[in-house]
Order: sequence, then structure tokens, then C-alpha cells
Amino acid sequence: MTAQASEKLIYESKKYFISTEPLYQFLELLRYRQPFHPPSTSCWRGYYGTWEVKEGKLFLTGLVGYIENNVEVGIGHLFPKQKEVFAEWFTGEIRIQLGGILKYGYNGNASIHEVDFYIEFKNGNEIGTRTVDNRQLKFEDDPDVPF
Repeated sequence: MTAQASEKLIYESKKYFISTEPLYQFLELLRYRQPFHPPSTSCWRGYYGTWEVKEGKLFLTGLVGYIENNVEVGIGHLFPKQKEVFAEWFTGEIRIQLGGILKYGYNGNASIHEVDFYIEFKNGNEIGTRTVDNRQLKFEDDPDVPF
């Protein structure tokens, strides 16, 4: 399988690739239709999102999505007349993978990097962070590692 392209996040003025899809929770509310079509095998979700945390709030600041016939659309496709959207629908963690890859998974989100940095949100508001150092994992004997 092809590795999936990551979405982007600007956090504390730095740009990161993230292993989370915050828009997914919003799209779940749109169950009556599929808003995007995959442009390639590296993006089955059909869009690339750019996110930013501003003053402790998560915003969708950019979107490139694909609809029928590979027509490219922007953020206005889901949020008419808006250039950025407060992600009040998102509750959960955004994972930023840092450092080298310790164990490769074909899905970009399944790879294990040296460090995972998590930002936790409730209704789009940042409520905390945590860091997990994966360098001590033993992949052959660890039942919690899914490889």
C-alpha cells in the first residue's frame, strides 16, 4: 500500500506534519454525502488540510480537496465565504511525530518515530500537551506495538 500524505499544523510558529485528521470529526456530521474523492493512492481521504493553533484554539486555515473529475476545491467548498474556520467540532489529540523513524508502517500514521508530541483539544480549545519518548520500545517483544 502507498503511504498516506500527512496534513500540516503550525504550532508555536513552527510547521509540522501531523498524524491526525481533525477534519474527520466534522465530515462525520456530513454522513449523507462524500464531500471529497481521492486524487491519488497517497490521499484516500481526498483532501489536504492545513491547521494552526492560535491563542490556544485550533483553526483550519487551508484546504485543498478534490471532488468529481479531480476538480480542486478550497476551504469554501465546506465553509462558504470563510478563509479559516475555528475547529469547534474537534475533541481529541493531534499527534506530531518527531525525530527519525524507528519502525516503518505503510500508512504514515502507523510509523513509529523517536518521539510523539500530543496536543489535546476539547471543542477546538487546547487543554494540554504530552510527550512520549519511543526510543526505549522493543518491537519484537512489545505486545502493545502493532507490528
